[in-house]
Amino acid sequence: MDVYLEEVRPEDVGELLTLQHAAAIQKSVKHSVPVPPEPTQTPDELRAELENCVAVKAMIGRRMVGSVRMRVEGETGYLNKLLVAPVFQGRGIGTMLMREIEIRAPLSVRRFVVSISHKSVRTISLYKWLGYTEFKREETPDGAWIISMEKQRRFS
Repeated sequence: MDVYLEEVRPEDVGELLTLQHAAAIQKSVKHSVPVPPEPTQTPDELRAELENCVAVKAMIGRRMVGSVRMRVEGETGYLNKLLVAPVFQGRGIGTMLMREIEIRAPLSVRRFVVSISHKSVRTISLYKWLGYTEFKREETPDGAWIISMEKQRRFS
């Protein structure tokens, strides 16, 4: 399995929306919540988001199998939408994406932050393994917890 990583391009919007929707369906089934009937972002909304963030995709052949995004504010890179196609999970693709986006972050970024539901145990374990530590926990109105994790950037 040859995985290669590259920057997300505007022409990737359709495939990226499909990947997001597949991840949302898997999450809904896993957490016993209603399945979203369609993608939560429009193509135009996603294009606008991609103009203001760093985004990396994982490819196997011509198929996008994962992606991650980072919005930069000052010295902090806020990571979100770490997605790996369900059939390709558990193969190290999420780790590859996280390492790559940290490398591609602008040099001004000194700290990476990610926020995630407490229900995403496997992903939290991945972030811990990558050196992220919890610094905040907030309860949502529906009783879930959002865990914020951070990692200081190390320059070699």
